[in-house]
Amino acid sequence: EDAYAEQNHDLPPEVTALIEEKLTELNAYLATLNEEDYSATNWLLLNDYIAQFESKCELEVSTTEDVNTLYDEMRAAMEAVPTLEEAAAALKETLDGYVEELRAEYNSLLEQYNYNDEQRAALDAALEEGIENINAASSAAAGNTAKSRALTALRNVERSEKGGCGSVITAAPVALLGCAIVLAVVLLIFKRKRIKK
Repeated sequence: EDAYAEQNHDLPPEVTALIEEKLTELNAYLATLNEEDYSATNWLLLNDYIAQFESKCELEVSTTEDVNTLYDEMRAAMEAVPTLEEAAAALKETLDGYVEELRAEYNSLLEQYNYNDEQRAALDAALEEGIENINAASSAAAGNTAKSRALTALRNVERSEKGGCGSVITAAPVALLGCAIVLAVVLLIFKRKRIKK
């Protein structure tokens, strides 16, 4: 309180008059907005910017230039607070981007690996579930978590190397065994042919 009294006592009349003017302008701007258009958190934030302006004017300004700078800062901050509609649109754009990342990984996996019918069905199911979970997210952070889990699910689906032998990922030991059996059969056939000769 002492600092407040001392600061305002020392301020020139034109500075205190400008503070009142700019405070009135901030409140007038708030009055043009509809509370129903904002989330409860963002509506409180709008009011908090006005409170910040008052608080900082008490201790941090000494010239009209300071007041104008602070006003511009608070006004810009208030105008940047998104409405519910704007927030929803921004979230949808973000989630759509996550879905595109997931589809790109899906297509990349199809290009790199072979999938039998059962494996392809599992891959498709992982993609669809991932898209559903991303689109159901209520925030960008939740959407990003859903995307990461979906990417992991896609990459964990059993598949075979193109041009290779056997499945990879969880079926790697089985794949190696399959290759060994094929090689053994080929060698056996080759030996029998030599014996017949």
